[in-house]
Amino acid sequence: MTITNNDDLIDLRDVEVEIDELEFDRDEMNYDIDEEHLAALQKLFVDASGYGDSLIRESYFPTYAREYFEETHDAGRDWPFNCIERAVRRLHRHRI
Repeated sequence: MTITNNDDLIDLRDVEVEIDELEFDRDEMNYDIDEEHLAALQKLFVDASGYGDSLIRESYFPTYAREYFEETHDAGRDWPFNCIERAVRRLHRHRI
């Protein structure tokens, strides 16, 4: 799995695994690797640590929030379904 800046959702655990794999390939297997990609992943991992396990692309956030709500709630029972759009805007504004 190659992590790119085009991904809508990035799990930092996957970033850590890819860093480990690239470093192993470079150091133990003597493979040529994309050093720029490795450096970008390392910077991403350091910069994003402390913000949770997932990074969500801002343009994807409303879709992510809707899907998360639908997966974790009974829309007809737990919360009026027509409130989702308002909640998505509120979550996005507060960057929860």
